[in-house]
Amino acid sequence: MLLAFRVSGLAGGLAFVSSLAAVPPISAQSALAHIYVQSAGNAGPVYGYTALSNGQFTAISGSPFKPGTKIVGGTGSKFFTIGKSLLHSYAVGSNGALGSQLSQVGFFNYAGGSCGSSTNAVGAQAALDHTGKTAYVLLQGGGDQLCTTYQTYNVNSDGSFTFNGDSQVSVQSGAIRPFLPFWGTRRSHTLTTSSASTIR
Repeated sequence: MLLAFRVSGLAGGLAFVSSLAAVPPISAQSALAHIYVQSAGNAGPVYGYTALSNGQFTAISGSPFKPGTKIVGGTGSKFFTIGKSLLHSYAVGSNGALGSQLSQVGFFNYAGGSCGSSTNAVGAQAALDHTGKTAYVLLQGGGDQLCTTYQTYNVNSDGSFTFNGDSQVSVQSGAIRPFLPFWGTRRSHTLTTSSASTIR
């Protein structure tokens, strides 16, 4: 079982923790998860690996992938990235390979869009909830610098997005800007599992 992993640092690093279970023979190794690591910045290549039940990693065929945008997260069938003005979804093959783009949505076109800026050094940030059915976009540093917004998008079964609302925070003199620890300058990461795997 896969318990946790994290990718952080300038060049990216990976910590992999597995439970202490009996390791089956090499011939019976099965795929537990697909792991994606982005290097060389927010538009850098995405390296995909399959984590096997013996703790080894193998490169996913076709890796590195080049979506050209920052990793947000993934499910067993979809992979999400965010750019300067668009949230994207991509198909994921049964072997973990990233496929064609399924959909994209321009987050500046919805309520709260004026709180963000495509020229902000940090840029838009996004996170995927644990079900893979909701994406959250954080926009700040736009216009008069007086607001920050969290937008919510439903992720539909075909990979398209439906805007579900926003929550704006006024940032007046002396106010604290919102911060979520998994957003910011850390490199993004994601983990997808097969239905036979358990993550806790």
